[in-house]
Amino acid sequence: MSCGARSGRTRWRSEESVKRIALVHWRPVEAAAGVEALRSLGFEVEYPGAEPQQLVKRLRASGPDAIVIDLTRLPSHGLAVGITLRQSKKTRLVPLVFAGGEPEKVKRVRQELPDATYAGWERMGAALSKALAKPVLAPVVPGSHLGAPAEKPLARKLGVKDGDRVGLFAAPVGFEGIFETCSGVEVAAGTPRGCRVVLVFAASQAELEFRAPRVAEALDAGSLLWVVYPKKAGPARSDLSMAAVREFLLEFGWVDYKVCSIDETWTGMCFGRRRSRVQ
Repeated sequence: MSCGARSGRTRWRSEESVKRIALVHWRPVEAAAGVEALRSLGFEVEYPGAEPQQLVKRLRASGPDAIVIDLTRLPSHGLAVGITLRQSKKTRLVPLVFAGGEPEKVKRVRQELPDATYAGWERMGAALSKALAKPVLAPVVPGSHLGAPAEKPLARKLGVKDGDRVGLFAAPVGFEGIFETCSGVEVAAGTPRGCRVVLVFAASQAELEFRAPRVAEALDAGSLLWVVYPKKAGPARSDLSMAAVREFLLEFGWVDYKVCSIDETWTGMCFGRRRSRVQ
């Protein structure tokens, strides 16, 4: 991530106080550079961490003047957080500024949040000045605005295509019913062999360590591996977190690149085999 601000280094000082900016970034080490870049522009900056449920709670509680969401890493996570912030009355009117990202990924975010501000890191000073000077008074709230397209079926969100073979491990009773929205899907319980998409449910760290390794090692290079675990704010208690799941799968050469809410209890992280491991 390049966090310089060459053409947008205007220092922002209001008559009353320094503006408070929150930075959403999924890699704490890289986030440090973003924090410093924003501070160099004259802002007070907070970094609420990389755990989606916890960072949204912290943002609601702290009430920053604007929120910068980095799209250079895990843009789907950034979009999900942006939508959640817009859906909450406490954060709906806080200006959102999306930083960086590949054009196609940014385009997807723009479709959902067209009235947010978008800029490269080198233009962040100017982008924040603009967003703070003219905040959106009637922001788009995805999922509630008129004319919104019908929600994509869960199976499609998970990357399942017609004719796929899908592996399920420890899934709740009846979960296979979600694949009825696709044509010709074969569900294989307890085996990853020949599966293009596999979902591993884990309610605890112990279950993750028991199930995930043998599944990850058996999957083909192009397969999708979903690790599904309890939401922090959901009804089920668990010692798992996004960071713990990510760190554990990384040991087996799998990196996460997408997140998906399954229901009120479960959330999922999608992993792909790291390219250096692909034969």
